[in-house]
Amino acid sequence: MRISDGMAFRLIMSNLGKINRDIFTRTREVASGKKLQQPGQDPASSARVVRIRSELSRINQYERNLQRSQVLLGAADEAFNSLRNTLDTAIERTAFALGGIVNQDQLDTIASEIDQIQQSVLRLADTSVDGRNIFSGSQTRTQPFQLAAGTYVYQGDSRPLQVEIAKGKTIQVSVSGDTVFTEPSTDLLNSLTQLADALRAGDLATAQSMMSRLTEAGRVIDIARVKISESIKQVEAVGQELDTSMLTLIQELSSLEDADLAESITALTGAETRLQAALQVSARQRASLFDLIG
Repeated sequence: MRISDGMAFRLIMSNLGKINRDIFTRTREVASGKKLQQPGQDPASSARVVRIRSELSRINQYERNLQRSQVLLGAADEAFNSLRNTLDTAIERTAFALGGIVNQDQLDTIASEIDQIQQSVLRLADTSVDGRNIFSGSQTRTQPFQLAAGTYVYQGDSRPLQVEIAKGKTIQVSVSGDTVFTEPSTDLLNSLTQLADALRAGDLATAQSMMSRLTEAGRVIDIARVKISESIKQVEAVGQELDTSMLTLIQELSSLEDADLAESITALTGAETRLQAALQVSARQRASLFDLIG
C-alpha cells in the first residue's frame, strides 16, 4: 500500500505528540521524583497506593495511641513503685510501735508519721497525666477519692480505660483505684486513718489488725505492679511490630511511586534525541509538501 504525503505527515505529527508526552512525563518524574503521577497511568498500582496510605494512616493512629499508653502506664508504674515504698515505711514504723518497747509519746509521734504517710498515699492515688486521673477507672476526669464523714470514698468506676494499640488489640491504661486503695479487705486509705487513731489511743490490738491490712495491701499492690509491667512489655512489643509493618509498607509505597532518577533522566535524554530527529524529518516532509504545492 502506497503511503501518501498527507498520511506520512499525519504519522510524523502523531509521533511528535507521543514523544512530547513522553518528555512531559519523564520531566515530571525527574522534577518530583515520582513515577506514578495520576491514577490513569497504572490503575492497579494506584489502587494499591491508596490502600497502603490508608493502612499507614491507621498505623500512625496506633502509634499515637501507643505513645499515650506508654505515658499513662509509665505514670502508673512510677506511682505504684512509690506507693510500695511508702507502704513499706508505714509497715516498718507500725512494726516498731508494736514492738512493746515504746511509750505513748513515741506512739503519738509514729501516729503523726502515719498521718503524713496517708497524705502521701492520697497524693499518689490522685496521680494524673494531662488532667486525666489514672486511678479513676474510665472516669479519668473524676478525682478518684473524696473524704466524706471522715471516710475516703472512691468516686471512679470499675471499668479501666482501654486503648486500641493495633488491629484487634487493646491495652488497659488506667486502674480502678478501689481495688488498690479502698478494697474491703485492705482499705488502705482508711486503714491508715484507723491505724493512726489506734496508736494515739494506745490500742495496740487494733493497730495489729491494721498492720495485717497493710501487709495485705502490699500484696495487692505487688499484683498490680506485675500487671502494669506486663502491659508495658506488651506495648513495647506491639510498637516493634508496628514499626516493622510501617517500614514494609513505606518500602512498597516507594517501589510503586518513586521514580528511578537515573533511568528517568536516561529516558528523558533519549526522548529529547528522538524529538530532534522527528523534527528534522517533519521539516523535510513540510518542505516536500511545499515543493509539491508550488
